[in-house]
Amino acid sequence: MGAATLDGQSLYATYGALLAEDTIGALLRYPTRETVRQTAFAEVHGIQADLRHFRVQRRRVTLSFMLLADGEGGLKARREALASELKQGGWHTLDAGLGISHRLRFVAMPSFLIHRPVAEGLTGASLTVTMEEEAFPAQAGAQPVPPAFGVPRGIAAIDGVDFAQFGASLDADFAGATCAAPEVKEPFDDGRMCYVDGAPTCNKAADWVLYVDLVAPDCSTFVSNWAALYAAFAKPDLHRLQLREQGERILMPAPDVFYRDCTACTATVGTNGFGLKMQIKVTAPVVY
Repeated sequence: MGAATLDGQSLYATYGALLAEDTIGALLRYPTRETVRQTAFAEVHGIQADLRHFRVQRRRVTLSFMLLADGEGGLKARREALASELKQGGWHTLDAGLGISHRLRFVAMPSFLIHRPVAEGLTGASLTVTMEEEAFPAQAGAQPVPPAFGVPRGIAAIDGVDFAQFGASLDADFAGATCAAPEVKEPFDDGRMCYVDGAPTCNKAADWVLYVDLVAPDCSTFVSNWAALYAAFAKPDLHRLQLREQGERILMPAPDVFYRDCTACTATVGTNGFGLKMQIKVTAPVVY
């Protein structure tokens, strides 16, 4: 990403550095929710979770840079210049070229690898830096911007809002991930040793991973919908998740879920559009 900046200065013009595309995904990956207090009694379905508040863990983000310079000496000089800047006390502002300001501070520099010359008189190197984030930049209240081109509707909805409103859908390659029958609890699996014959069978809570694809024709729509989809999940209490892959349930309503984590995020950024592939982990406290 040649448009990336560090503290308002061009990364490429100042340090000869480019952000690797996998870094974009790392920066856009939604944070992990703080541990939810919960109980699971054998006599009732699922778990009882305390969802009165929504708090997330502070992230540590791995940044991958590609450095370009004239020979190994030039590469090492640029590495030292970038490292010196990052190691300075306090927070730095990194913009990966999407208009999102990430406030980060240096933690470690785990690797530096010099490659063969990439062109005549130009040598490349890869540099990996671990940074801690002050606060996740996507906050509550963001509103989706429906994309101009067609995104399939009716695949999934959160609190009645179709994923298509965010330019998002579920990856068809992983359809059916939420259709498996819930596991059954053992009688009194909450620590008690007593076993009662004929005790009613109750289901465990279900953890699901939603394989979400998000696309947009331009950067502004992409960033707005990325933030809005996060805001749809990043709230206290339970949220109604409607999934076409679960079929029409006549006797049981659509499940209520709460957000746990985003376990993977891969970004594609180019002149033909913007895209994300995310794995969003949710928990359904009660599944019948």
